[in-house]
Amino acid sequence: MMAAPAVLGYAGAARMNDHIIGPLVIAFGTMAAWEFMRQVRWVNFALGLWLLLSAWVLREGHPAQWNGAACGAVLLLLALQKGIYRPERFSGGWASLR
Repeated sequence: MMAAPAVLGYAGAARMNDHIIGPLVIAFGTMAAWEFMRQVRWVNFALGLWLLLSAWVLREGHPAQWNGAACGAVLLLLALQKGIYRPERFSGGWASLR
């Protein structure tokens, strides 16, 4: 997504949007990878929704529009994944002494 403006050749607000949203998606996706921070994935859901909507608000050309819509849709689907819950991995305290 961050390389798309250079590859597809678009500029302006669409380029700035991709350069701002891209690092945010990476940061929140990395945080959501940990089980205790799983709820942060909803921030990526909101960012994906913005990418999907901004495809028609900010984009000037068809390649940029389809790139924004595709990245937004994929991000929405990935943000809906719950992950694996493993309660035995986080045992500790007095329960671990028994």
